[in-house]
Amino acid sequence: MYRYFYIIVLLIALAFISCKSTKSGIDSGNKGTNEQNFSGKGGVDNSELFIDANKQKLLGNNEEAIILFNKCIDINPKDAASMFELSKLYITAHKMDEALELSKKAAKIDPENDYYQILYASILQAFEKYNEATSVYEALIKYNPHNLKYYNMLAVAYLYAGKPEEAIVVYDKLEEKVGITEEFSLKKQTIYLQEKKVNKAVIEVEKLIERYPEESKYYAILAEMCIANGMEDKALEAYQKIIEIDPNDPYIHFSLADFYRKNGEKE
Repeated sequence: MYRYFYIIVLLIALAFISCKSTKSGIDSGNKGTNEQNFSGKGGVDNSELFIDANKQKLLGNNEEAIILFNKCIDINPKDAASMFELSKLYITAHKMDEALELSKKAAKIDPENDYYQILYASILQAFEKYNEATSVYEALIKYNPHNLKYYNMLAVAYLYAGKPEEAIVVYDKLEEKVGITEEFSLKKQTIYLQEKKVNKAVIEVEKLIERYPEESKYYAILAEMCIANGMEDKALEAYQKIIEIDPNDPYIHFSLADFYRKNGEKE
């Protein structure tokens, strides 16, 4: 089970988390947090020990780095940076319970640090604590309303939490910010189909068609979806539109021939 956790966390978390740590602090991109003191919030200075811990980590001496980061926290129990680094080391050591606990503490100490929040949320997801993860992403968006990738993370967490309607709301907010896009419309279409809300799925593809009327692939998506859900008349309209846009497309002629065959129109 821990191996499963380890793989998930590495794929989700480490892809987004900067491995660069310096004495001056982590640049999280947040307002008012250009530099974080690695000795913590008004705690005892453990700078030299923190630097030594990072050196050992960079040299691949993870066991020694773990010992040193733990000493940093012993000296200053509010040292969120050491907790963050130690949590990542515990992931690689397959010690997920310890990683979760430390990431939670770091996130609580510095709620405006993006890296801490992303790591904490990712580990929560590895433990299948999706509702808690959504709360973390919601807070991230509160501090970073213009960072679109956090909205996407939140939507995915909602889906894993079994809350597809909430995920749709997030994608709607993204569309308000960036307009109609293939990515978000097709994601919503997929969700609606999974929820057996075919009419809403159709509307999403039709929005794409309205936005990109000369893009034949969206008509093809609409046609195939309509055929799969017993909406033959609408599918035929879509196929005929593709022929208007690109009459030399061999795919559409094969598709239309198959459509007529299934409907008994052999000629």
